[in-house]
Amino acid sequence: MLEGDRRQEDVIFRFEQEITSHPDFREGRGWYWRLKQKRARSGLGVPLETYHSRDGEDALLDEFFRYSPSGRFIDIGAGNGLHFNNSYAFEMRGWQGHCLVASPDKYALCVGNRPRSRCYRIEAATPDELGQMLRDFGACDLLSVTGLEEAAAYLLATGLERHRPKVLVISKWQEDASPIDARFESKGYRCARHLGESRFFVRSDEDARALSAIVVSAKLAHRPIARCEHYVFWPRCE
Repeated sequence: MLEGDRRQEDVIFRFEQEITSHPDFREGRGWYWRLKQKRARSGLGVPLETYHSRDGEDALLDEFFRYSPSGRFIDIGAGNGLHFNNSYAFEMRGWQGHCLVASPDKYALCVGNRPRSRCYRIEAATPDELGQMLRDFGACDLLSVTGLEEAAAYLLATGLERHRPKVLVISKWQEDASPIDARFESKGYRCARHLGESRFFVRSDEDARALSAIVVSAKLAHRPIARCEHYVFWPRCE
């Protein structure tokens, strides 16, 4: 990270500390969230200033989707919804989606970090229970799965036919990838490229070529986000 980038992050950090200590903070937090989202939308057609995935997956996908202001995503294994997350950038763009979180502690953080998404706890969910949670959420543009074998089982059973994602991203898979890749291919999805610990699956040759041609160049927010009194997890604004 460049020195100028560090200074910019420090300024933002001090600014957020200042506004959270103000007596009128609670009245202004909804306004501040809308300001952040408006800033992301104002850059339509261009990359965001900062991305939050582990290896630039969201930057790659943002360019693939042509920086679209609308779309639908499902993020299974969303963590705290922000740090090393593949879908946060799209919520900031204006997309709608669901975040499924396997950790009770991270669930509370995700609810605060993702006010425009529906968040679910799935720490003990079976593939059938995942299907029940997502039964009313049909086709989506992006489906991201991080390190959950139960999610892969759900996708292979009914999920891919139900959601028909344009891009499926599998991250941090612990087992040998070859068998699961073959099973996804039997459902019409083939692995188009790798990036870090993630694999990207698509249905069409055109999408595979488009993904493969993108050169990722982005600033990543790799420093863990400060918590507790040092950072604000914005609540849902109705």
